[in-house]
Amino acid sequence: MREIGESIPEPNGVHAMWDIYQWYSLGRHNPKMNSAFWRGFRFLDAALNPTADSALWTNLFKVNVNGSVMENCLQADRARLQKAQQGLLRHEIDVLQPDVVFFFTGPRYDSALRTEFSEADFLPFKKTRTSRFPLSTLALLRAPGLPARTVRTYHPEYLQRSRQLDLLSVLAVWAKS
Repeated sequence: MREIGESIPEPNGVHAMWDIYQWYSLGRHNPKMNSAFWRGFRFLDAALNPTADSALWTNLFKVNVNGSVMENCLQADRARLQKAQQGLLRHEIDVLQPDVVFFFTGPRYDSALRTEFSEADFLPFKKTRTSRFPLSTLALLRAPGLPARTVRTYHPEYLQRSRQLDLLSVLAVWAKS
C-alpha cells in the first residue's frame, strides 16, 4: 500500500493525463458521468472559452475518501492529507496561470483553502449596487498566488439541489467582465 504523498511513477505523466482527459471528455459521453458538477463545469467552460474543453479542473484534496474528505476523515487525517499535498494546488495555479478560478467547495472547505493560501480573504460578492450574496453562498477570494477573478461558491450538485444553479450564469457574466 502506498503512503500519503508517495507518487506513482509514470514515464510520461502529461501524455497519460491528456489521454484520460480526452477519453473522459468532461463526462459528456457517459451518462453515469454526466453529473451536476460536469454540466456546470461545461456550462462555464462554454461561456468563457471559444474552444470546447479549454478549462481545466483539479481537486482541493487530491484523494477521495468515500465521497468526502471533510465528512469522512478525522481532523488529524485531514491535517496529514493537507501536509502531504501542501503547495501542490498553489503550484498548479502558478504553472497554469488561469484567468479565472472557481472553487466549488462551499464554506466548509474554507479552512482547507486557508491552509493552501494562508493570507486568503473571503470578501462579499455584490448582486447589485446595494445587495450582496451571503458570504457562505458566494465569496470573492483574494490571496497571493490567485488571479484577481477567483471565487468560492458551493458545488454545482448543491446549487442544483438548493435551486441556486442560476448562480453559474451570474459567475459566467462576472468572469467575462
